[in-house]
Amino acid sequence: MKTRYPQAAADSFVARGTARQTGGMNTFRTTDPAASIEMAVASLIVSRRATSKRTAALLREGRIIRIFRNVYVHTRYLYGLGKWELYARVTILRACAVALALGERNVLSHDTALLMAGVELTEALPDIHVSRSGRWGGKAATLPAINVPGVPRVPAVRLIRHGAHIPNEWVSNVEGVRVALSEYAAAQCACILGPKDAVVTVSGALRRMTSFNRFRMTESRRRETFLRAEVASILEAMPRCQGKARARVVLVAADAGCESVPERELLWVLKAAGLRDVRTQGVVLDGGDVYYVDFRLGNTRIVIEFDGKDKYGEFPDQILRSLTARDQRQKRLEAHGFIVLRFEYFELANPQIVIDEVIRRAGLKKMPRPLWVLAA
Repeated sequence: MKTRYPQAAADSFVARGTARQTGGMNTFRTTDPAASIEMAVASLIVSRRATSKRTAALLREGRIIRIFRNVYVHTRYLYGLGKWELYARVTILRACAVALALGERNVLSHDTALLMAGVELTEALPDIHVSRSGRWGGKAATLPAINVPGVPRVPAVRLIRHGAHIPNEWVSNVEGVRVALSEYAAAQCACILGPKDAVVTVSGALRRMTSFNRFRMTESRRRETFLRAEVASILEAMPRCQGKARARVVLVAADAGCESVPERELLWVLKAAGLRDVRTQGVVLDGGDVYYVDFRLGNTRIVIEFDGKDKYGEFPDQILRSLTARDQRQKRLEAHGFIVLRFEYFELANPQIVIDEVIRRAGLKKMPRPLWVLAA
């Protein structure tokens, strides 16, 4: 059953965001993606002819800044944020500004739609994608850089315009912002993104759509199978999609079990290298204990763990406890005959080194045949 959000008209001038502040700051990232869109729209000012003089005065005073065309945001909503949180907030504001400025004929699509649904992307500051039926006129557009004193500079990004019709059944409308549903956006991303970004993005979309829970593995995998088939059905029905052949492979390679973007990048490395029987969230039993490993190579004794910085906590004592638990866990796995390989994010910059290590430790006599459609 497809998710539908209530439709409401966007406020043309008055920013309503102050009523939704938490601890003095608006929080655009919530567990409810629709709430994030509502908060962003509430923070925006759409300048009309009747309010243009007032808007110009606020702009001269530095109280607002232009996001896109005639859409502005109060500068106070950009203060007090770290660089990455600022980038995330500005990206949502930009997407909403584009939707409000271009009107209801246009739909936020591709990875922009997935971002609006809470899916993590590989880029911290992505371009904005929008689709509509028919041809686009005019020059290519950009969303301007944001320069506010005391706030990290936010670089400009491109507005990528697609001449593609998205059926209304695959579009949600939140506060006047029309967004492609994740199933449709995932099919679009599988077609147009490069192999690595496509596997990472579609895996994230499947995880978000399934609400993947490793402690409810059977149920999560059942939902994943259903949604993968639905995305594949959408893909086949999409007209004028040149990347369908590769997109089919991407859909097979994508996996909802990966918990983070770096893990999804490691998944791409393994799949592109030709290691096809790669299982995420592999289950290893140790007496009465159950261990979930990031990756397991088929029925071999090789398990792969990804060591991300956020995995072990923020504070020294918390990190020490986590590392101690990790070492004890590894000793138990090795006592049962498992070979535990660990990789960190910086190692993904050279995929061949990662693959060589896996092949060597797995004792494979020859290199697997790369899946070139993913490695391209």
